[in-house]
Amino acid sequence: MVMSMMTNERQSDENLADQVCGKRRRAWLRVVWGSVAVAVLAPLIGTLGTVFGMVGAFEALSDSEDAKPEALAGDISLAMKTTMAGMGISAISVLVFVVALVMVFRVSKGR
Repeated sequence: MVMSMMTNERQSDENLADQVCGKRRRAWLRVVWGSVAVAVLAPLIGTLGTVFGMVGAFEALSDSEDAKPEALAGDISLAMKTTMAGMGISAISVLVFVVALVMVFRVSKGR
């Protein structure tokens, strides 16, 4: 009788531990998928900003008789800033992805 109660308590504790590990694993998997989405979308948005900046620069170039660097500098600067921001956000997101993936495997192993 006492032995069966101890076995039931162990099974109950193991089930509770499995539930907690499952919830932690799902939470880290959400972080994995979120970081992947950001890592993919950030450079695309940065590239979109680059295209807008360069279109503006080419429009300024085509509207003027003589090409002045000052007229192009603002648009080219916008293009480079959006590219830099997209790449930076993507790089950080890849680091978050790696950490989250490691945590998913650790939680799965019960550490």
